[in-house]
Amino acid sequence: MIHFDGGELEQKYQAVEAQYEASHAAADDVSKRIDKIENVAEALFEEWQS
Repeated sequence: MIHFDGGELEQKYQAVEAQYEASHAAADDVSKRIDKIENVAEALFEEWQS
């Protein structure tokens, strides 16, 4: 089984895996953007309180 050809199933798996990785990267980007927005909101609120 060293040179096993997974055929269509392997191709589908690779396509789904690529979509998953892209989605994961996009979710990480969104999380970072949310963190930045929360930091700005906290800073603005602290400035407003003082």
